[in-house]
Amino acid sequence: MKQDTASPAPQPVTVPGWEGLPTVKYTYPVRDRATQATKTASVIMLNPDAHQLARWIVTACCETKGCVDEAVTRKLADHIIAQSGAQFPVRGIVYEDILPANGIHEGYCFMDGVTVKLKGVEHRSEKQPSPEQMKTALNAVMADVTWVGQYARIQSTTREEYRKAGGQENVEGTAWLDSNRKLYQAAWKSARNELMIAWAKAHL
Repeated sequence: MKQDTASPAPQPVTVPGWEGLPTVKYTYPVRDRATQATKTASVIMLNPDAHQLARWIVTACCETKGCVDEAVTRKLADHIIAQSGAQFPVRGIVYEDILPANGIHEGYCFMDGVTVKLKGVEHRSEKQPSPEQMKTALNAVMADVTWVGQYARIQSTTREEYRKAGGQENVEGTAWLDSNRKLYQAAWKSARNELMIAWAKAHL
């Protein structure tokens, strides 16, 4: 998600289950290269600043490799930027032109840092979301979820990578959302991001 200079100013918001954390709502436009059409969406984020991100990366590299090697930290940092831009979507729609990469952005609903399918919101739609669909995406609860994706932002850790690294939280079905929320909130107050460490153990 790229914030356009003409977009409305980001707004602090409170999200159930995320109380006390600086969640921010962004409303942003994207232009489809293939059609030159512009569409908008909103997403609520809890993104780390550069200092917090660096702390997580250093800790993950230390625990995984026993040292802070520039090549290793760069590999992890580059992976995070490529996967998510270090953005953590709490609720809402993120536009991406990936499936297929045809010059038209598709809308992906997110909940607690994981892609989800929601009742009443077309998955990977190339259309402008309706106000009702946008409201559903921004206020989604577990009862709205029909499918939960595999990858946990910000570094796209899978359930299997988390389990293999010794993770004890339940990752089955919608429980993956609860676990990702819990682990990200714990990381927010720490130099240690357990899901980032799990990815690092699998790939560094």
